Amino acid sequence: MIKDQHRTPLVEALCRHAKGEKVSLHIPGHKMHGFWPLFKDRVGAFADFDVTELPGLDDLHHPVEAIADASMLAAQAFGSDEAFFLVGGSTVGNLAAIMSVASEDDLLLVGRNAHQSVWNAIHLARATSIALMPELEGESVFGGISPSTVREAVHRYPKAVALVITSPTYHGFASDLREIVRIAHEVGMVVIVDEAHGAHFPFLDSLPVSAIHAGADLVIQSPHKMLGGFTQTGILHVVGQDVSRERIRYVLRILQSSSPSYLLLASIDAARAHMAVNGRSMLQQVIASLERSLTRLQLHGCAPFLHSSAPKDPFKWNIDAHAFSLDGFALAEQLRQNDGIYVELADERYVLLSWSYASTDRDIELTEQAFLRLWGRRQQGAQGSHVADRIVVNHLSAIPRISAPIIPMKLLFSDRAVKREIQDAVGYAVVDHIAVYPPGIPILLPGELVTQGVCDFLQEMVGHGIRVDGIDELQRVNCAD
Repeated sequence: MIKDQHRTPLVEALCRHAKGEKVSLHIPGHKMHGFWPLFKDRVGAFADFDVTELPGLDDLHHPVEAIADASMLAAQAFGSDEAFFLVGGSTVGNLAAIMSVASEDDLLLVGRNAHQSVWNAIHLARATSIALMPELEGESVFGGISPSTVREAVHRYPKAVALVITSPTYHGFASDLREIVRIAHEVGMVVIVDEAHGAHFPFLDSLPVSAIHAGADLVIQSPHKMLGGFTQTGILHVVGQDVSRERIRYVLRILQSSSPSYLLLASIDAARAHMAVNGRSMLQQVIASLERSLTRLQLHGCAPFLHSSAPKDPFKWNIDAHAFSLDGFALAEQLRQNDGIYVELADERYVLLSWSYASTDRDIELTEQAFLRLWGRRQQGAQGSHVADRIVVNHLSAIPRISAPIIPMKLLFSDRAVKREIQDAVGYAVVDHIAVYPPGIPILLPGELVTQGVCDFLQEMVGHGIRVDGIDELQRVNCAD
């Protein structure tokens, strides 16, 4: 059994293949060199890894060689019992996890802040869900799910087959996973955790506990979000024996491409090795630099952060733009235009910054300087006010802590679904989820009513050019007739 975390079995196999192949008489058609010039200049040696299932390179759907070894090393590094490599991101991991445990008419308890892929999976499985409202941080930022909410939901619906939560959240807030897993397991409920933004948690004890170490049954991670994997990579971890590995493999064969990208797979292998060997020191170094920057900002009286006592990932900074007399969109635009700083997310009030192990002292210094300059302008009154005068209705405040059963989306493509312009949809129930992207978390779930507050919010997002899934190009939503 291979255990040396310095090894990268798939990367090594691809390097051996590139060195040994003289003539390519197989797909892909570019033959590792036939690219448009501008693209070729950027692709470089990466093209050597864009191959197909060849002798010595293994097969993602039937791994017995390099991919099998790389997956085993990943399981060992992260602490799971088995790791499945994904080339469709955490999206395909969420789909596969839920479809591996849920069947038609099964009931699932689901955190209200779940990614849209979770709700899509429930729809595909023809299952029913109960939405659990997480805690709110600030005005409108989803925090973790409280154990008390889970305990009450489990008491009401003890026959639910699974609990699905997101931890950490998109904004970095973590739930009390050990207690939540204990509550769910007491009644035999499978626990699925979308840990897309927490793939670094297993490598440093001072970070919130990983769902893997908390004992969740299925854990989905995105190596590209906080580690060094390429965009669209993912890992589905299995812990324990309560979920059928055979069913997981079957579902993944359905959902994943039969021609997976070896470039993506190799990046997972390399990201795992980098983190297993160097992760602790790299994470500690960046955290120390971020803490020093926070101290310097505070010395200048600049503390524009969303205040919370909840457990949180130190690599996520939630900036309250109102502290600069700006809204989130204006703050993000100024950072981009004046400093070349591109943020992860902006909304009416907050801007989200996502640091990682690869963030440099220069990145931190430039960001700190930009904030100090904006803070100085605000102190001098030169900033002006870009905060909207009107009160934005908080559409989250009226959502119950534990929902009624959520209807399936079977009306979506039926004659009973009617497209209505956003302003005309107030008072009607939607038959599709409505989600702002990023992060892809539904504002409305099927069966929920469009309120005036939701209408105002959606129109504001569309007005700022923000993508909203579930709204067509004519700004219409699908409603129940």
